[in-house]
Amino acid sequence: MTFHNATTYITNFRKKITSSYTQHINTTVVKNFFIFSFGSILLRGVSILLAPITLTILCPSDYGLLSLFTSFNNIFIAILGLGLRQVFYLEYFHCKDDQRKEMTNTILGIYLLIATPIIILLLCMHSILNHALFCDAATPTLIALSLGYCFLFFFVELFYQQLQYESKAIELTLLQTCVALATVFINVLFLYWFRLGVQGILLGYLCGVILGCCIAGYFYIKTHYLNSFNLRLSIQKTSPYLTLGLPFIPGMLFAWILSSGDKWVLARYATLHDVGIYAIADAFSQLFYLVILYPLAGSYLPWLFKQFAHNKDNLAAIELQNRKTMYYAMVGIACAITMAYILGKPILYWTLPAKYHESILYIWLILMGNVFWMGTYFASALIQFHKKSFFLAFAICIPAAFNIGLNILLIPYMGIYGCSLATLIAHMVYFVLILEYNKRLFRAYLNPILP
Repeated sequence: MTFHNATTYITNFRKKITSSYTQHINTTVVKNFFIFSFGSILLRGVSILLAPITLTILCPSDYGLLSLFTSFNNIFIAILGLGLRQVFYLEYFHCKDDQRKEMTNTILGIYLLIATPIIILLLCMHSILNHALFCDAATPTLIALSLGYCFLFFFVELFYQQLQYESKAIELTLLQTCVALATVFINVLFLYWFRLGVQGILLGYLCGVILGCCIAGYFYIKTHYLNSFNLRLSIQKTSPYLTLGLPFIPGMLFAWILSSGDKWVLARYATLHDVGIYAIADAFSQLFYLVILYPLAGSYLPWLFKQFAHNKDNLAAIELQNRKTMYYAMVGIACAITMAYILGKPILYWTLPAKYHESILYIWLILMGNVFWMGTYFASALIQFHKKSFFLAFAICIPAAFNIGLNILLIPYMGIYGCSLATLIAHMVYFVLILEYNKRLFRAYLNPILP
């Protein structure tokens, strides 16, 4: 078959795929995107919902400490999970219903066996954690609250993950809404009435995740998952599951360095006050995740993986359309962010307390970095589908190293500007790496039909 004929074949099939693709995007995917977006804003955006009270009560130094705890929670949750939720993610669409139940119970058993002693050990090492991670500004109570939150978070997220993959967008959103509203109420109670400061916020987060665990546990028992729980089977499958999951940990560690490591460099080379200012600007990065990235991962990507699974002989045409969607999304979001930033600056100066006005200067740079991060969601889909986990785990070490190196180089001279610019460049580097590997896989699918 000539290259021209091969190209014609791909083009014709692409038109067929594009028709159903566009129709589905206009219905189920778009609907679920906005449903997931609403739910994630409520559940994960508690800190944003509490911002009017938090910024009024907390000084920039306290907010900087809270930001360090938030960043620690994000990476420690990923590490403590041992890559098991990523294994669930990889295997879910390749399993039948009975296999999914067995896999869920096995993952829960492995997590309990390994994570429990780790938490106990770290509680005994709280002084070391305080010195190494929190600039000697944290109390043992704060560290205990943080570790408890990290331990329980796994169970709630695994339950949310399952609802997401089953496309139960309404059920998931209602559940997230209940948990979010309860968390907001508890946080306001501890922060505003009892004036517990950072401790009140962490305590509120812990109460929220406990509520989520109770709801997840109720459905776990109601659906008879508990009846098939087998700890012995979990022990037997610990080695193969960890073999699949542990390669994700370096990637998650480097992803944390890429997204949050700059705060620790800023804390070392500047002050907690600067960390607090930067954290306010970086909160818009969290907002971007809630409004764009999380719904994208919950609606578009599962649908795309199903298209890959059902059309394994014609992945090239599907990937061409996916890449086209990626470019449209990146350009569109970048333009929308720029316009919103220009028009919204006066509102931000009016809304934020004067002590945080400096943070507005860095918002645009940080959000542009997130646009490139969004691009990797599209470009990495084909890579994830073919379980190239080692590449995904270690590819991110390059931009992470860029991020830390540039932060160390730029912060002493440019302060928070240097921190923001370093993160933008690092995200760009990561996007280029992922896209180039995507193109390499894409060319591989053309080989069978080329002469």
